[in-house]
Amino acid sequence: MRRAGAVVMLVLSMAIARAQASPVIVDASKKGKEMKQFVLIFRKSERLLSEEEQKQRAVEVRAWALGLLKEGRKLDACLLGEDDYHVGPDGGSGPTAQSGEESLVAITFLEAADFSEAVRIAKTHPGPRYGVSIEVRGWSPPPQPVAEANSPKR
Repeated sequence: MRRAGAVVMLVLSMAIARAQASPVIVDASKKGKEMKQFVLIFRKSERLLSEEEQKQRAVEVRAWALGLLKEGRKLDACLLGEDDYHVGPDGGSGPTAQSGEESLVAITFLEAADFSEAVRIAKTHPGPRYGVSIEVRGWSPPPQPVAEANSPKR
């Protein structure tokens, strides 16, 4: 339960920062520059944080998120629930995380100019100092089915 509380603080800090920030104004240097979509995937190790470390991490994550919002970036943080279940292609299924493995705990959607910029931003996140690893991936919405894309709008 303590681990869940720490993860909740991490993601809530980001969500609070997003909600409390003043309206986002896009930096003039980004005008006309098409931003790409990325996702930061957060995995938590078994490391337990002290109450003081949890508080300090929350402060640092909030400052990180506010800094990005002031740059005009869009952030959307999502906390994943503790319950998980894996359904595999071979019919195997069951809980996802095994003892000792890092568990997937949160995702944050982010806009950046390119992959290297998204990586640079991820490297500034305070999470790794507190036992969290961050994976950076590009993403895009799935393509529309051909029939829907060509059908007239009603």
